[in-house]
Amino acid sequence: MIKNSLTRNISPNILKTAILIFIGVAVINSIIFGVVEFKQSKRLILRDFRFIALAVNRSLAEAIWQSDKAEMNQIVNELMTNFNISGVKILNYETNYTEISKIKSGRSNSIPYTYDITYTYDKKQIQLARLYLYTDYSIVFFRTKRVIGLLLLKTLLETITIVILLFWGFKRVFLTYLIRLQKSINIEKESQQKSLLITERDFRDVLNRLLSQYFKKKEIQEESKATQTEEHIEEKSVTVSTMDLYQILELANPSKDVIEKFFAQHFILSQSAEKERGDIYLFVEIEKNREILLLIVDYGNINGLNGIEITLILKDIEKELLIKYNTNNRLFALSKILEFTDRKIRSRFTDNGKNILDEVEFKGLAMVYDKVNNSIEYSSKGILILKSENNKFITYDDYGSYNDRVMQHGAIERKKEHIIQSVKNKTFYIVTDGFFKQVKRDKNREEIGKKGFMEILDKVSKTNFKSQKESFLDEFNNIKGEKPQTDSVTVIGLKI
Repeated sequence: MIKNSLTRNISPNILKTAILIFIGVAVINSIIFGVVEFKQSKRLILRDFRFIALAVNRSLAEAIWQSDKAEMNQIVNELMTNFNISGVKILNYETNYTEISKIKSGRSNSIPYTYDITYTYDKKQIQLARLYLYTDYSIVFFRTKRVIGLLLLKTLLETITIVILLFWGFKRVFLTYLIRLQKSINIEKESQQKSLLITERDFRDVLNRLLSQYFKKKEIQEESKATQTEEHIEEKSVTVSTMDLYQILELANPSKDVIEKFFAQHFILSQSAEKERGDIYLFVEIEKNREILLLIVDYGNINGLNGIEITLILKDIEKELLIKYNTNNRLFALSKILEFTDRKIRSRFTDNGKNILDEVEFKGLAMVYDKVNNSIEYSSKGILILKSENNKFITYDDYGSYNDRVMQHGAIERKKEHIIQSVKNKTFYIVTDGFFKQVKRDKNREEIGKKGFMEILDKVSKTNFKSQKESFLDEFNNIKGEKPQTDSVTVIGLKI
């Protein structure tokens, strides 16, 4: 009687429900573990892509830098031999131009991996292009289908084993226990049924606890990707119709407060031979409270060359530099900035049908003062930097310091960037060659020259720094006298 009652009340209802539950659990676990294994396989493929990208970065950067299309194709073809790679694309970072794009027949570019191709130029990293390595879901599934199948088989076997042990074995234990209990206490039929119901209830409680333990699983946490906010660079609105060059320069440059964050004192003496033309200077705060860039362009007083246009071109270059810096967190080589500035100005005038710069030598300066590292890095072409030290002056030009100069004797290449270390508590003067070219008042052709300027500098530098701007101007105008000004004059004093 006990056996029949236990079989009737437990086997048809509880056993059927429990089997369905465990089968459902098996399927859910198989799906969960399958998804986890699929993602793990995908991560492993992308990790392999990272090592592949690192391996080809140097050779690919060289090929892109030298615009060697054949070498790029060879590298891409070697990448395409990898079974996991379904496609390769190289996107130029500067122009967003697709250098190369290939895909295997019958495959798709479903899952991308991107890697920035960088080139080391003068110990600085320059981002040239973005390498895309693609794989597809079929490859990921191919790597995981065997594991997923084994997981499914394992889960089903475990489910069958648990059902057999938990229900059939557990029921037999309960049956034996109840029979012995019935024989020992010799209870009546009603009490037997009541005990059976209580036992079944207790059994269900145990079963629920076991199922609760079986259902426990670890949460899968996905890494959240940090979003980068774009920094918008605001430029000042300039109306050029009624303004002379100095008004434009005043608007184009940052406020005095910004410059004074970097320099204890400073002055800018700029006197043009003509109202709308002259030397153009621009201060740019590259990294807040750390680095400031000074750009100077000296094209001389050439008819048709408007200083306002050059100023606006420099502001455009400033914008590109800041975008580059914020994107790469680094600045490109200073000599490259000078070359880029020269090309951009020449191309702007060529576009306007003017060829006035064809035979003109570009003169300019790109100088960065690093407040944290206490250093100045510069690249110059025809502009001098003079550092006051121990009542003497060290002169820096295109080749570096005069005191440390090594004669080139026709060397094909020479160093284009120079570093001045330990600049704290030092005074610097930056001067264009317009000061040297000025003809003296009582001479027909004799110019002030560098020697004459150094004599003026030696005298003026001993006076109060705040008054030096006027002193330089007075000395220049006194030597010039009634003679017409030959070229634009710029002298910038920086006390660090």
